[in-house]
Amino acid sequence: MSSPHIRSLVLASMVAVLVAGSAVGVQAGPRPLRLNVDVGTAGNLSPDQRSVMVGVLARCPVGWTLVQTSVTLSQGQASGAASFPLSCTDEYQSFHITIQSTGALFQLGDAQGSASVTVTRPGKTERVSDGNSVGLEPTAIAELADTALLASGSRSVKIAVTVACTPGPTGVESFVNVSHQGQVSGNGSYVPVCDGERHTFSVTVQAYQGVYQLGPARALTFATADWNGVGVYGIDDQPIQIVRS
Repeated sequence: MSSPHIRSLVLASMVAVLVAGSAVGVQAGPRPLRLNVDVGTAGNLSPDQRSVMVGVLARCPVGWTLVQTSVTLSQGQASGAASFPLSCTDEYQSFHITIQSTGALFQLGDAQGSASVTVTRPGKTERVSDGNSVGLEPTAIAELADTALLASGSRSVKIAVTVACTPGPTGVESFVNVSHQGQVSGNGSYVPVCDGERHTFSVTVQAYQGVYQLGPARALTFATADWNGVGVYGIDDQPIQIVRS
């Protein structure tokens, strides 16, 4: 009759063999096909309403050849499609794709989006797709001039800012800040017009400390609009030159 210690060793050995056998079985099984695509549920509608930027998340398996990628968007008489540069690495990749309408203008509200990925290897082709309702949301853009004009007394400068935002939101008071060498700073204001067109404002920026000087400076603007209580922002931040008027 064996001792309890020997019986325990035998049992442990049997369990180890069973676990090892199970592990081998798992490793020998078919590898999951890492082929996925997801289209986002929100899109950014350009100010001119001709295009929408949507997000796509996708991956395809190593060892396969990419045949085609596609993302489409439709809304009534407005529709468009684009591809995205997916690499087959097994890893998820994120894309922001701009889709141009080949028909009517896109409108704020819901559109129908879809995305697909097709891959192949000898003797086999696989395809995956996804579809979602995509809510189109307004956007704004802002572009500062690269120069500001020094006003008399050097207490202020004038700088042009060009703004466009999607029709629908209401422009609210927005600001331009011009700073110089970390010692001079000031603000000026304007109100964007949201009609899809580009509007240029000449903004007087009044220094609240120090005086401006000729030379390099920095300008920052937040073009702001309100859309049903949600802020819509166009931002530009860049180096500029202060020059004589």
